Amino acid sequence: MVSAQIRYNPLTLQRQSSLAVFMLAFALLLAGMAAPVLKAETLAVQDRQLPGERAVQMGTRWTVIPSLKLDAATLIGPLSGEAFYTNHYERELNFFTPKMTPEVRIAIREIMDTRRKMGGSPAPAWVANIISAWPGEDLTSFRMAVADPMGLEERLKATDFYSNRTWQAWMSLRPQLRTYLNWLDMIGYEKYWTDWIEPVVTSKSKDAQKYLAPFDVVTEVQKVLGRPLSGNELTVYVLYFNRPQGIRMTGTRYITNVRWSLATTARIAGHELLHPPYPGPKGHELSALFGILKSDPYLMALLRNRNPVEGYNNFNSFVGENIVQALDQVVSERLGIAEDPVERWSRHVQGTQQVLATTLYSLMIQQGFMSGRETAHEFFTRILTDGSLKPGDIAVQHAWFLSGNVRPEPLQANTVNEN
Repeated sequence: MVSAQIRYNPLTLQRQSSLAVFMLAFALLLAGMAAPVLKAETLAVQDRQLPGERAVQMGTRWTVIPSLKLDAATLIGPLSGEAFYTNHYERELNFFTPKMTPEVRIAIREIMDTRRKMGGSPAPAWVANIISAWPGEDLTSFRMAVADPMGLEERLKATDFYSNRTWQAWMSLRPQLRTYLNWLDMIGYEKYWTDWIEPVVTSKSKDAQKYLAPFDVVTEVQKVLGRPLSGNELTVYVLYFNRPQGIRMTGTRYITNVRWSLATTARIAGHELLHPPYPGPKGHELSALFGILKSDPYLMALLRNRNPVEGYNNFNSFVGENIVQALDQVVSERLGIAEDPVERWSRHVQGTQQVLATTLYSLMIQQGFMSGRETAHEFFTRILTDGSLKPGDIAVQHAWFLSGNVRPEPLQANTVNEN
């Protein structure tokens, strides 16, 4: 609604007739309304914002910081004893493992197993994501996220990551998380992190702040998805204990690792901001459409036999991660920081987590998705309804991908400083 306020001095009008007063007021009213109405009518359809819709964000404003709280959450992975994590932290575990009590070992195992049965992201990433909804980066904020479920639930409901199932799992694990936090206090974890970890992650954060400034990741992600993000202020947490995974937090925030190159940190931004690609009804629509691939014997055999430690162990979460991997390659190419797609996905010799991503990316190349004529939702909907992607196609498309036909020319990643 457009409102116009008309101001006038009654002393200048007292000699005018009542008709003149009326005509002047009416003319001013029309003049006041004309410009806003014309402006609204000339806006492009995609630029008009309906009540309750998010505005399209322009540009990317980067903030890069460490987080004691999130490093404590991701430390759960190495402490679990699973090789997926411990292979990256043998030296650090020489400090922690001898100090672990039977109680904290049991608590960590229950956290890991409960999340794995749910089938989504791995437990360390999940815990970090949940507690990121609580403000603050110290251990006190971690404790408050566990101690105040009503306050945490209210904050989490304002994000794209809340569900009744997730919340019930969190509530069931609060005793184990309290055991874990008490153990961190007992061994002096905060002092250890401050003395040994903080100087390293702080230095890398400063370097990343300068490096990331030119990259407008938010705009490119919005173009691919065809929907606005919740904001253009992108916060990057440089952690120590999150390897081997980057992790999406609530809001426009994500986790990278101090050991990774700055170019990798930029690429991870595109990946994590795409999680979840389509929350709400559109996500349910895509899940239903992708359900036809449950009849693809090659895909389902790989899904059944993959390493469950990697997470994304149910069909929907597996599909979601593969969608994001395919789309993040597109975002990286548009930003000029992409890895060669064949080299990137061929490194994962297990061939399970990425096989659908390579298929989707191949179809994007074959059917001109890079032109920007379709949003990702429109593209996936089309290929799943017009027969472009159907059961039996995954193995064929994956082989076509590995043949090298998908390589963009020239390879933009070759021009990027990877330091």
